[in-house]
Amino acid sequence: MNALTVLSSFLSVFAGISGAIILLFRGRVLKLVRARYEAVFRKDELSEAEIARRLPRMWLVVFIGVGLLVVAAFAATAVWASVTQCAGIECLSR
Repeated sequence: MNALTVLSSFLSVFAGISGAIILLFRGRVLKLVRARYEAVFRKDELSEAEIARRLPRMWLVVFIGVGLLVVAAFAATAVWASVTQCAGIECLSR
């Protein structure tokens, strides 16, 4: 396998695992972030409406997780195309 194939395979694994972890634990992460933001905003004596407006939204976390999964899919496709382009044992030794 050439260096690009190896790099693409590592990218697909890393991005796939990262995206899956982000999507699986997004509720916990957002709950932790929201609790921290609320504590800071309450200390600043903001109103409830202002606190609700300033809190981070879930769609950004989902967008990042799905984006990583899309990157993983493209990298996995590049690996698949590179491996299927060259058939036989002699290609693996390059």
